[in-house]
Amino acid sequence: MLLRHSILDVVDFVSEMAYDNLCSIPRTTPPCKHSTFEFSEFVTRHLQQVGVDLSKVLMGLPFYGRDMYKGGAKAYYELGDAGEGDEVDGYFFNNHQTLEAKVDLARSRKMAGVMIWELGQDRGRESGRSLLAGLGDYVNSFETRLERRRNKRRKRGSAGREEL
Repeated sequence: MLLRHSILDVVDFVSEMAYDNLCSIPRTTPPCKHSTFEFSEFVTRHLQQVGVDLSKVLMGLPFYGRDMYKGGAKAYYELGDAGEGDEVDGYFFNNHQTLEAKVDLARSRKMAGVMIWELGQDRGRESGRSLLAGLGDYVNSFETRLERRRNKRRKRGSAGREEL
């Protein structure tokens, strides 16, 4: 968690790997949820408090799950169906809703973006459960809504000028 600020002067970005928290922060006993939204908030807040320029920080998103008792990892494609939850067969992972919340956190803190560890652990788009496809749809829907609002403002602005 220690990052010397001078390194940010010579790199384009750094990756905030806010996952693999195995009952360390806060110190707890199993079950350990390695990559909660709250842990991402904690790491991001800490970086901000020590003066790190968040516009050079990518928030890490895990495409795998960890055994909440033993710590072993499984690729997302190896995990069973958790429905809407973040847990399946004793493994904790980030579902679509958690990943979307983390994307929103990165946006709200004006971070450089997000990075994924690791794309090869995702399910294929054809499965209907791909994390990357879900994130793409979410980001694209956000961009579409944002563009619609901009267009409405432009139309209102140009309509007002025409009346003058």
